[in-house]
Amino acid sequence: MNFFTFVVILAAVFLGHVAWGKRRLKQWAGEQRLRILSSRYCFVNIGPFSQFGTSAGQAIFRIEARDAAGNLKSGYARTGGFFFGLMRRRVEVKWDRLP
Repeated sequence: MNFFTFVVILAAVFLGHVAWGKRRLKQWAGEQRLRILSSRYCFVNIGPFSQFGTSAGQAIFRIEARDAAGNLKSGYARTGGFFFGLMRRRVEVKWDRLP
């Protein structure tokens, strides 16, 4: 296997990881009656989540959402479980606190 093939496979795995995380986030938002306005994958900054409590199989996003009443919320969302990663349908959100 040459270097180019390795890079292509690595990029495909990463893009699949992000896409699956966004899918979990969209499912969760529908259950919570929220509309996701923006979601950005966090590479390094994992917000209020602990580095030791987050596994490589989980995806963390910075999100902005609007609820049914029209209120705008922003915060961090961690998708997946610690041991099984994105195979679990778990989403944990920590909303920003308003001043």
